[in-house]
Amino acid sequence: MKPLNLDKSGCTNTSSNCVVWQGPDISCISLCKGDSITDVVYKMATELCVVMDTFNLDNYDLSCFGSGPCNPADFKALMQLILNKICYIQECSGCQDSCYPCSTTPPVVMSAGARSASLQAYSLPGDTVVPIAPVFYYTNQFGDLVTTMPLTDYVIAIGNKVNQLVTSITAIQATLINHAARITVLENAPAPVFVIPQITPVCVLPQVATNINIVLAAVEQQFCELRTATGTANNIFTNIQKQIPNLNSAPVLSGSGGTMASLSGWTSTIQNEADSLGNLWITIGDIRSALQNVLNNLLPSECAGITLTLFASYDAGSNSVTIFITGIIPGSFINTDSFGTRFTITDIYNSTTTANVDIISIVNNLTGFNIPLNGTTLNGLTNLRIEGNPNFTSVNTGSQCQSCLEYSILNQGSCPIVTYTPATTNIDFSFISDANTQTYTVEIWDELGLVLISSQSFISNSVTTYTGSFIGLTTATIYKLRVTINIANVITTCAFTVETTL
Repeated sequence: MKPLNLDKSGCTNTSSNCVVWQGPDISCISLCKGDSITDVVYKMATELCVVMDTFNLDNYDLSCFGSGPCNPADFKALMQLILNKICYIQECSGCQDSCYPCSTTPPVVMSAGARSASLQAYSLPGDTVVPIAPVFYYTNQFGDLVTTMPLTDYVIAIGNKVNQLVTSITAIQATLINHAARITVLENAPAPVFVIPQITPVCVLPQVATNINIVLAAVEQQFCELRTATGTANNIFTNIQKQIPNLNSAPVLSGSGGTMASLSGWTSTIQNEADSLGNLWITIGDIRSALQNVLNNLLPSECAGITLTLFASYDAGSNSVTIFITGIIPGSFINTDSFGTRFTITDIYNSTTTANVDIISIVNNLTGFNIPLNGTTLNGLTNLRIEGNPNFTSVNTGSQCQSCLEYSILNQGSCPIVTYTPATTNIDFSFISDANTQTYTVEIWDELGLVLISSQSFISNSVTTYTGSFIGLTTATIYKLRVTINIANVITTCAFTVETTL
């Protein structure tokens, strides 16, 4: 704990909160072993305030003594005055003083019978009931709060209380002297040096002793990278739920029959990602077995030698699509159709164009086959779907082998140029839409791009400037922003832009 006088020269920088009472418990002031010196001094000062309040003459009614010139100036004088009066009541001599003369004739020593007769003549002042200070209030056996006492009882109670307070003050003074000595020792002790503990990491860093704060930072960094790669727990459970409905009771595709739940190792109740992944591999194995059976028994043996894969890319500069086909076509095959294979390209507005491609001549060609889109109704800035159905005939057996090739280009060419302007607690944005009918949604995510904080949507069917602002953000914080475009329920997701509030 930082001492309050840390920056003051000439002072010993040790906080009283760091020094504890090691003496025995003192029940009368609720002082316990292990309390800090701050608490000890506070409790002593509180008790001292009670003592001072008890000794304050303003808390007592002295009207019964009259208003003579010798009214007591302090508590000691008051006690002496009370003792003088008690002496007088107890029939001692020489107790009066010139300031408070007796209102009656001073008593003299007399026999018991004479004393009794004298008592009948007047009552003893010691029996007078007087108000008492709040510190002497108590509750009697009837549950009533007692606020008055006979003078004699009140004086005795005051004497007892004073004796207790004197005893307590003596003990407190001794304790303060002891604490002062111990505090001096602590203040003169050298300042403690904090040493960061070290551990030996197993996998996040080299296996050498390393400060624990460095290991923790490495663990946090790698955890964030892992969560970005695998998704959050909510993402994982959401995707687990995408398992095909009633898959447990679905028939297997290979073997001698039965349901998926009957396969060895199958988990009927999915509880975590491991269960889901296990079932996925079993399902893939069932599909592979069934497909292998088709390849081995149902397809012509020559067709099994044909393997084709389709790729495609869009070039905005030339407004053209280039398709690439890799794989194997045995030399015994020719195109069934003289024009080769007809490929169809479709944009998100369902506009199409076609092109005939001789796959045999371009298979594994690194330059691919270019299909210009100029002069067509296709919007090359949207997502494009490319489909073809190649058909080959064996010159040896006359067998025909047909398949289906399909590839989608997720095109970000329609993404607008967005201007982001960060401030301390907000980020403003502005962009211009194109003439197509579409919905633009501007999104703001956290620094890792895992949590969607807010979004704003704009429906557009013409060239228009749109502006907005994300407010209530945290200062000096990194955020990711992006635009998604919905055209005829086809979503295009644009790239993130990173911005930092001021």
